[in-house]
Amino acid sequence: VYSDWEGTATIEHYTSKDLFYWDHIGPLSFGSKRIIDPCLFKLPSGVWRMWYKDECHHDNTCYADSENLYDWEFKGIATDDEAQEGPNVFEFAGRYWLIADVWRGLAVYSSDDCEHFYRQKGEILSTYGKREDDGTRGAHADVFTIGDRAFIVYFTHPDASRFERSSVQMAELKVEDGILTCDRNAEFSL
Repeated sequence: VYSDWEGTATIEHYTSKDLFYWDHIGPLSFGSKRIIDPCLFKLPSGVWRMWYKDECHHDNTCYADSENLYDWEFKGIATDDEAQEGPNVFEFAGRYWLIADVWRGLAVYSSDDCEHFYRQKGEILSTYGKREDDGTRGAHADVFTIGDRAFIVYFTHPDASRFERSSVQMAELKVEDGILTCDRNAEFSL
C-alpha cells in the first residue's frame, strides 16, 4: 500500500491452497511500470484475460492474456476514450460488460465477443443515492451474477473529504433495451 502514488506500481501474483496462507510468486510484467486495478475473466476459449489500468498509457484500460495465470502477454488497449480506473468485466443478459470508474460515476461498455467494447451513453451511479452514506457518486465497483440477476457492489466517500471514510453499497443492475441501468434507490432482495 503506497503512502503516495509516485514511483512504480505493480500487480503482484500470490497463490494459496487454503485462502489463509499465501505464497508470493512475484510481480506481473506487461512492459509498464505503473499498472493497477486488475480484473480477471475466463474467456469461452479457456484463456484468462486481465483488464487493468495502465498509468503509462494515459490511464487507459489495457488487457493481457494467459493460458496458465503465470505467463501473461500484453494484447492491447481495451478502452481509450478517456482516463479511467478500476475496470471490471462480467457476463450478464447475453452480453459482456466492462465498467470503469471515470470519477463522475461508472462508464459502461458492452461487447458480443469480449474483444471489442462499445461505450453506452452516460454513466451509472453518477446521480446521488438516498440511502445512508449513498449521497455521492458510486466508485470502484464489482459485479456478481446470480442466475439471471446482477448486483453491483460499489463504494462511496460520504464525508466531505474523500480520504476520511468509505462506505460499501450495493444495488441491482438491469438491462433495458440493450442498455445497462442501475437504480441505486430501488429496493431489492437476494
